[in-house]
Amino acid sequence: MNAMIEGFKTRLKWLGSREFFFVALVFLLAFSIRGHLLRYELFFEFDSYWHARMVSYVLQNGWVPVRDPLAYYQLGGAPIDTVNYLFWIASTFMYKVFTLGAMYNKQLWIEFVKFLPAFYGALISVVAYFLGKEWFGKKMGVAAGLMAGLMAASIPAFVYRTMAGFFEDDSFGFLWLALGYYFFIKAVNGTPSLDRARMVHAGLAGIMFGAMAASWDGYFLVVLTMLPFLLFAFVKLWGEHGLKTAKHFAGLWVISMLVFSAITTLVRGTQWLNTVISILTFGTTLPLALIAFGIVGLIVIGGALFMVFERQQSSASHKGLRLAGLAFMYLFVVALVYFSGTYQARANTVTGLSVGEENIGSQFFGNKYSFLAWVPFVVLLITPWIVFRKKDGHTLALLHAWTGVSLFMAWQKLKWTFLLGLPLGIGLAFLCVEAFAFFRNRSGLERKVVGVAGAFFLLMGVAAGMFFVTQNTPNIEMSNGWKEVLPWVSDNLPEGARMFNWWDEGHWISFLGERAVYLDNRNYDSNGNSQYGLFALNEDEESAYQAPKNVGANYWIVGNDQLGRLNSFALYGYNVTNYNDPRVSAYVGIAMPCSKSTNNLTGETSYACAGNVLNEQQMLNLPVGWGTIPNQLIDNRIPMFAYREKDHSSIYLFNVPANKSLLVRAWFGDPTLRHFKEIHQEKGVKVFQLVD
Repeated sequence: MNAMIEGFKTRLKWLGSREFFFVALVFLLAFSIRGHLLRYELFFEFDSYWHARMVSYVLQNGWVPVRDPLAYYQLGGAPIDTVNYLFWIASTFMYKVFTLGAMYNKQLWIEFVKFLPAFYGALISVVAYFLGKEWFGKKMGVAAGLMAGLMAASIPAFVYRTMAGFFEDDSFGFLWLALGYYFFIKAVNGTPSLDRARMVHAGLAGIMFGAMAASWDGYFLVVLTMLPFLLFAFVKLWGEHGLKTAKHFAGLWVISMLVFSAITTLVRGTQWLNTVISILTFGTTLPLALIAFGIVGLIVIGGALFMVFERQQSSASHKGLRLAGLAFMYLFVVALVYFSGTYQARANTVTGLSVGEENIGSQFFGNKYSFLAWVPFVVLLITPWIVFRKKDGHTLALLHAWTGVSLFMAWQKLKWTFLLGLPLGIGLAFLCVEAFAFFRNRSGLERKVVGVAGAFFLLMGVAAGMFFVTQNTPNIEMSNGWKEVLPWVSDNLPEGARMFNWWDEGHWISFLGERAVYLDNRNYDSNGNSQYGLFALNEDEESAYQAPKNVGANYWIVGNDQLGRLNSFALYGYNVTNYNDPRVSAYVGIAMPCSKSTNNLTGETSYACAGNVLNEQQMLNLPVGWGTIPNQLIDNRIPMFAYREKDHSSIYLFNVPANKSLLVRAWFGDPTLRHFKEIHQEKGVKVFQLVD
């Protein structure tokens, strides 16, 4: 009883401590920046809606179905993988806790979908505080932790994937990675030994890493960062403390990775090993015999080095080891630079080619990292020197590996740029710690300059994050009509309705419209993608109608954005990746949204449409119904068809092949069509009933 009372008193003291203030500051800043986007009615991207629907099943039924009942009805539903169960269960738990066990309510759940990513992001920022504090020791730990936490709270790249409404698995998965690093740093800080406390911390790190694998596909970061960390730190410890200490470190590493591997195999099967090997070999398929030969060769070389250095226990041999380790860490940087220049992680599929996040990431560094884009490069240059100069500096080798791997991935793909956000924040804390240590014995002016510089970086980092979120709006809030049409679909179409749709809005339709979809963003049915592309381009109605008829669809839902993507439908339809293919380049379709303005002096109305300005009469001269005679001549030689929406919200331009496509004919009401009956439309989205 006395022990419990003392423990309670200790907690009360902590609640009134300076550290509690720091933790609260980090949490509130992180949540307030991300929570700025709670003002929107709905949430971000497409996969967020799928995860929201999966959690809704858990809330209503206690579990998710084996096959998705609202997607890929042509295949009997898509199988639902188990790898996100922890994310879904944790989100279910949060809903139940905050609502005091309330039953599922869709509107209330939507509010939680917006809230939870910001909450998770704030928790991760708090863990970043404790990680920085543990990493940089007693003297500078609190300052470094505060810097790391505040930067994690505000760096745009990391904020993006954890801001309100971005309800995806990575908003939750990073929590386990940060916790895993925290426990592993506790296990190996100072002089590693195989005592009970350190082994427990190593095991806890493995559990955290395993939880990451059970909630997010980014688990491969564990392997990609912990492998080089093992090599760098092992050499450092061997050269500084001898082989015994290095072995103890390796033992703790093995404990963590064995626990991680066991949990990951339980959740994902042995397939995860193939995924990691594929990443390590840049997607090339190496023969197992070659891999085995390489492993055996490394063991033999390592054993020979052990024998040589163990027989020569001299300061010269240990110095040689430290120098070799230093060179090895810089070689790691050189290799990353080389592969960044020679290897481009471009998708070689039609889907990858048409997805914006497959763009090269380096061109977006200014937007994602603001003025801190230089930090990871400096960290990679300085950490090797600090690791081998500072006593017990081996843990910084993890920062080196984490920064290097994340920078390489962020450089390659836009969708990976957020991976660098958290190590960038830790890296800035590291640079500030080293700067203060370097100038500690300098003049007061120099110390003040460093202090002002650190405060400036912190202030600008927070400002960048706060500005960044104001520039982001959930895409469904900006998209024509989907937010208005999907509730109508839910209220007016029969529950057994099967929608024929393109994959972009599949998750929106199944969650908000609550009706079965033909395709969604998982792209589980590549043949279905192709069939829809050919359907949209088909000039013959009877032939085109067979596509939805053969899969049992009874409604077709389409947005006017598709009118400007006929080339993309050709890529999918013919399964080619070359825009110059004549089957692709044959189609020219341009959709131009228009904004209306009225001159206060003259009272004249004009419409700005993607750089083209039309007056009221010019707008009215454009037809709203489908025609067979071109009404525009481009460059005095190319016949084109121009149309407008009835509400003047958009104008369109098509060449002859595009104008003949079923998509264009149906949208503009070709009176000869008999299988496609328009039953509802709002703001650029139409619903057609399919009739025999």
